[in-house]
Amino acid sequence: MKTISRDSFARVDTVRRSAPNGSTCQFCGSPARYQYGEQPDSLSGRVIWDAHRFCSISCRRAYHS
Repeated sequence: MKTISRDSFARVDTVRRSAPNGSTCQFCGSPARYQYGEQPDSLSGRVIWDAHRFCSISCRRAYHS
């Protein structure tokens, strides 16, 4: 698990882990490399993982916007 970014005002870290082989990006259809999640300070180390997998953080951001 790797921390990608931190929103200091919301007190949330965006983290990622490797996606299983054979997954496809939910946004563009390319092979997915990562599964992203959010780790709020209030849950003391627990991560809320996205249900979808993406090839990059830009595809995740585009999908959620």
